[in-house]
Amino acid sequence: MTAYADSSFLVRLIVDEIGSEEAVAVFRQLQRPQLVFNRLHSLEVRNALRQKAFMDAAKLPHCQASTGHQTSFPVGSATGG
Repeated sequence: MTAYADSSFLVRLIVDEIGSEEAVAVFRQLQRPQLVFNRLHSLEVRNALRQKAFMDAAKLPHCQASTGHQTSFPVGSATGG
């Protein structure tokens, strides 16, 4: 069987995050189908993984302000979108 999964499902199969256990369970329940992976998936999954790496790195001690508070980074475009 071939299945189409959205990018967020694919990311949950790759990275341990909220919903990952459920995504893996569904994937196994469907007997590990061949997943369609197109150019849009490539772009969205790569960007999601980069964003996760950036956000995880921002949580490291060397990225915290001298006050001890974690530095926050805005998510979205420069136009506020």
